[in-house]
Amino acid sequence: MSNEGAELTLSVPDDLIYFAGYFADHPILPGVVRIAWAKYFGILFFAIVHPYLTMEVIKFVKVIQLKLTLYWNASPDKLYFQFRSERGSHSSGRLIYAAKFREHP
Repeated sequence: MSNEGAELTLSVPDDLIYFAGYFADHPILPGVVRIAWAKYFGILFFAIVHPYLTMEVIKFVKVIQLKLTLYWNASPDKLYFQFRSERGSHSSGRLIYAAKFREHP
């Protein structure tokens, strides 16, 4: 089993389009955006070639995040992610990837 990791510092502007319509006084970065970012950067930094099958232990515990930490475990093809700041952990989870693309009849 091998583990690889990456940590990114994300600058999230207050007027980011994903905040539109979400609580003007306390903007919330939607969970679907956080998962999409984890997936995007995971593919960018690691040799992930198959689509992910499902997600595990997805937790959104705080409003916004500035650091994204990624860990790739090639066996069994899991991408772990965590968004955090100086205030602690904001969200985390795992994306489980297919060992090979499965075609349906």
